[in-house]
Amino acid sequence: MFLLVCNVLLGLVEYAEGGDPSPPIPALDLKPFSRPASQDVARLPPDVQTIYDGHSSGCQLSNRSIPVATMSVASFNPHTTIGAYELGVLVSYILLGVTTTQVYMYWSRFPNDPPRLRYLVALLWALEMAHAICIGCTLYQMTVSDYGQPERLILIPPSLAIAVVFSGIVGGAVQSFFAARIYHISKSLYIPCLSWTLSFSRLLGSIAVCYYGLRLPTIPDFEMQFGWLLNSLWSVASANDVLIAVTLVYWLSRCRREAGKRTVALVDKLIAWTMETGVVTSAAGVASLLCFATMKSNYIWIAFFVVNARLYSNSLLASLNSRASLKTMAEKTQSHAAGSVVGFKATGSRSDFSSDTAVGPSGAFKAPILLDNFDGPRAV
Repeated sequence: MFLLVCNVLLGLVEYAEGGDPSPPIPALDLKPFSRPASQDVARLPPDVQTIYDGHSSGCQLSNRSIPVATMSVASFNPHTTIGAYELGVLVSYILLGVTTTQVYMYWSRFPNDPPRLRYLVALLWALEMAHAICIGCTLYQMTVSDYGQPERLILIPPSLAIAVVFSGIVGGAVQSFFAARIYHISKSLYIPCLSWTLSFSRLLGSIAVCYYGLRLPTIPDFEMQFGWLLNSLWSVASANDVLIAVTLVYWLSRCRREAGKRTVALVDKLIAWTMETGVVTSAAGVASLLCFATMKSNYIWIAFFVVNARLYSNSLLASLNSRASLKTMAEKTQSHAAGSVVGFKATGSRSDFSSDTAVGPSGAFKAPILLDNFDGPRAV
């Protein structure tokens, strides 16, 4: 208290003598993230021309530095650029935690699943981790490495371009898995082949986006030359989501008409899960497409992109882990429709991939339940 009073008195004496009441405090360089006054023009690299009129803080990048779209200091909005991307990364990391939890539950609950299915789950988790590292590196570059230089936000981080490939592999693998489920249900190759073609096209599109993203210097350059590629990528993914969801709902509806009264409730639950979760992944793709088409000057569309991959992996894992709860529900209904599409497939030996990878709720795609190998094969 004594020191505080002394400091106040010294300050008053200095103020009365015309001095500065406090020692100078070094200021942080926050000018690029605010609308600076006339004397606070943000520093730019030597190769960037600035225009300053003395009345406003307008700072404009030259056309030779940023083609087509400019991100000047005066027009820079951190909320729709860095802020939007950061929120997308945070949501993506939360969903990654959900994915990791579901992977642990799957490996502990279903040790007798076919090795190929368990390897698929492990591969998806590894790809999700790689995707998370890439988007985290991009966030670090935006917020730390390029701090105070908003003009550098238009550069394409290599880690972000690589993340597109991981996202394409995850989405394509999950869609292909559920396309295979459609084949095992319908015994027809028409819809599955179409879905596999769309999934493969999506993967090729993701690789192309990564390739050109690494070659081109800025996001505006990519939008101008290959914006159609991103639009095609999201359109194909959303169309495939809808195709699989509609097909599975159709086959579940047919099963419902043939099922007994006690099995109808189980089938209805599957249909509801298919429709509800099917909207999520397809809506995320459509949202990315709309934001990219209407708001190219911000990064909201990138925020949707970094979240989209998590929706696919969580859909597959939720479908696999839901088998236990659906088995309990089937037992409560005491349905004895052996050989039905919905129920347990009675086999005398360990089931193969087609009968053991039953699906409950999934992201945009779901297969009817063919459950076995919980406590041994059992028909419901």
